[in-house]
Amino acid sequence: MAQAREHSAVDGSKAPLLFNLSDHLPPMRFSSKIDLWLWVLMTLTVAVCAAAIVMMGLNGSVSAAFAGMAVCAVVLALPVWVVLRTYYELVESDLLIRSGPFRWCVPLDQIRTVAASRNLASAPALSINRLLIAYGQDDAILISPRDKLPFIEELRRQCPGIEVAAS
Repeated sequence: MAQAREHSAVDGSKAPLLFNLSDHLPPMRFSSKIDLWLWVLMTLTVAVCAAAIVMMGLNGSVSAAFAGMAVCAVVLALPVWVVLRTYYELVESDLLIRSGPFRWCVPLDQIRTVAASRNLASAPALSINRLLIAYGQDDAILISPRDKLPFIEELRRQCPGIEVAAS
């Protein structure tokens, strides 16, 4: 249970304070940077799907056009979800990473180093301009926060012992 402390109310009376607001700050969320090439690829994919559906419809096959729409919707759902929902949150004791339906949790006390990276490995990063976060014994994850410097500053604030490699 929270320890009760007293604070002065506006009218000068003493009232119990059950928790310190600074202990319960909302998580800091950092959106992923999204490279132009990814937007171009997504746009071209949508255009190709739309063209295929129109061609099927013009050939008189309405049922094929509807089937094509269903296939395109299923094929595009995951990439769109990933692009729209990739972000990084610094919460009380963890770095939470979300990319569409995929989630990772990195304990802040296990983060060893943060370094700039251009590694193209599959990762919850929508940009080639990435950060490599090494944690635990041999684990690492690549992320691409849009605002790298504020992200690193907040990470340093919450994990004073981490090593930040020069970029």
